[in-house]
Amino acid sequence: MLFDEVLRQIRTQPGVVSAGSIGDFFIGVNFENALTIEGQAQSNGRGQVREEAVNGDFFETMRVPLIRGRLFTAGDNANTVPVAVINEAMARRYWPNQDPLGKRVKLGALDLRAPWLTVAGVAGDMRRRSLESKSIPQIFRPFQQEPDRGMQVVVRASSRLGSMPATIRAAVQAVDARLPVYGVASLDKLLGASFAQRRFQTLLLSLFSAVALLLAAVGIYGVLGYSVSQRTQEFGIRMALGAPAGKVVAAVLRQGLGLAAGGLAIGLVGAAVVRRALSSLLFGIPPNDALTFGGVLVPLASVAALVCYIPARRVTRIDPVIALRSE
Repeated sequence: MLFDEVLRQIRTQPGVVSAGSIGDFFIGVNFENALTIEGQAQSNGRGQVREEAVNGDFFETMRVPLIRGRLFTAGDNANTVPVAVINEAMARRYWPNQDPLGKRVKLGALDLRAPWLTVAGVAGDMRRRSLESKSIPQIFRPFQQEPDRGMQVVVRASSRLGSMPATIRAAVQAVDARLPVYGVASLDKLLGASFAQRRFQTLLLSLFSAVALLLAAVGIYGVLGYSVSQRTQEFGIRMALGAPAGKVVAAVLRQGLGLAAGGLAIGLVGAAVVRRALSSLLFGIPPNDALTFGGVLVPLASVAALVCYIPARRVTRIDPVIALRSE
C-alpha cells in the first residue's frame, strides 16, 4: 500500500528512529458511536467511543505503553481475523475487573453488517483532546484492515527538528512526487498552539495574583505602620525601662503576623470551597494536593513576615526620649 511504502521510505532517512501514522492525531470533538459488546446486556448502547486506524510503529513512536496483550503486526491484514487494540479507558468502562483480551465488539448496532473485532491488546491512555480532559474510550484498528484515505504521519527523530521537515518531504515525494505534504511541525509546536489559550489564561491569573500579593503587602504594611505610629509612646516607655529591642520587634511582629494569619486562614477556607470547581483546570495535580497548598502558603507567609519586620525594626531605632514626647 501507498502509506506502507511512505513509512518505509521515511524510516530509511538519517536521524529517523521510528515512524507511524494515524487518521487524526488530535481529537477536536467527542464522537458518539453505537457499540455492541458480545455477551453484554448493554449491547447497542451509545457511548463515547473513538475509532482510529493506525499504521506502522505508531504506538512505539508515541511511546504509548502496552498494558497487556499485543500490538498490531504485519500479519494483521484483510485476510485475517479483524482485531483491535483498545485503550485503558475503554477497558475500565466496558470490562471492569475483567480481562478484555479475546472479547469481541462491533462498531454499530447488533444487526449492522459490520465485522466483529477481537480485542488483541490494551494500550495506555492518551490525552488527545486536551490535558485537562479525561481520555475517552478508543478503539484502534490496523490500517491494513481499515484503510483510511487520509493519514497523519508521526516521526520520532534522534535529533531536534532542524532539517527533518525537508527530509520527510523528500522521502514522501520519492514515493510519489504528486503527493502533497503539509503541516510538518514538531509535536512541541503543535502542543504549544493547542495550549496557547490556556497559557494566556494562566499568565493573566499569575499577573492578577502578583497584583493581589502586592496589594496585600501594601495593606499590611500600611495598617501595621499606622498601628506602630499610634503606639510610639508605648514602645518608648518600654525601651526607656530597659526592654530589649527583640521584645519590641516581637510585639510588632505578633500583631502583624496575626493579621496575615487571619487572611491566610480565610484564603484556605475559600480554596477548599472552590477546589472542586477548579479541578477541571488542573493537570497532574489533585485539587487537595498538600504540596501545592504549602507552596502557596510559604511565599505568602514570607512576604507577610518581611512586610511586618520593616516597621518593627524601625521602632527599635527611635530614640526613647523622642518617642516619649510624641503624641
